[in-house]
Amino acid sequence: LFLKNVECIEIYDWKASNECPTMIHRTSISNATENIRKRRSYVLDAPLRVPPKPVAVDYILDIQSTGIGVIENGGKAHGTERWMVCNQLGGGRASDMANDPELSHMKLIPWAGVAARLSPPHDANFGKAYCFLPLPVQIQLPIHVNGYFELSSNRRDVWSGSDMAGDGQARAQWNESIVQAIAAPSYVRLVASAIRTNCVSSDTYELLFPQKPLSGLWDLLCIEFMKGIRSQPVLFSDCAEPSKWVAPSQCILPDNDDDSKLLEILAGDRIPLVKLQRKELKEALLKYGSC
Repeated sequence: LFLKNVECIEIYDWKASNECPTMIHRTSISNATENIRKRRSYVLDAPLRVPPKPVAVDYILDIQSTGIGVIENGGKAHGTERWMVCNQLGGGRASDMANDPELSHMKLIPWAGVAARLSPPHDANFGKAYCFLPLPVQIQLPIHVNGYFELSSNRRDVWSGSDMAGDGQARAQWNESIVQAIAAPSYVRLVASAIRTNCVSSDTYELLFPQKPLSGLWDLLCIEFMKGIRSQPVLFSDCAEPSKWVAPSQCILPDNDDDSKLLEILAGDRIPLVKLQRKELKEALLKYGSC
């Protein structure tokens, strides 16, 4: 998802008795074009390491898998998956830190992004943290989050902490800055774009939103994401006009989803009423002040 060049991975089994190996699994990007290749490797060839304005680098990947491990054979990978990947170079405090002469020894690059599987639908908390390759860190989000993170000494976790000084404090602040100023806006673009381009439907779009309790770095990301979507048409309202998609700041969430008579009256008046399928999402939208 976040690698810059690799388009195909094949796994072979070469038994001692055979003259040649047998391919047992293959996963590849089926829609690779020159444009997508340039976008995937953009951070390597960017004109400026820290641009004056944030640069969005978004694309869709169609990934096909065959052989052992795909769902048809009882495994976990699906034969065909569509992913949206939204990246960004530069933004806010991350750009400021990357330009800070006192931090030049850290060689900071303000690049981060997110990826979500659009089809087939997925669980709401499958996300992992990536530093181009996945880290063994579950983040309780429906997306993967990638970035030039500062990692722990064993390179298995994202550096964090608030009771540090010097480089340790700078490393923690750096991770916070790329999550808040770069990954969160990328997440907002991903959800808005998936809805605008009909990559998700009114039945599946809720799966893209945070719905689990979060802490630390990932709660910071959620806070900024929820701020960012307030004015974006990302919630479905069956009775809104002229569009069925409304911004959280303009919609109404019913206090009681089971009061069918009240819902009918409000719908008749074309109130931008949003009735969510998932209680956890409703609680999150209210907790973070989006609605």
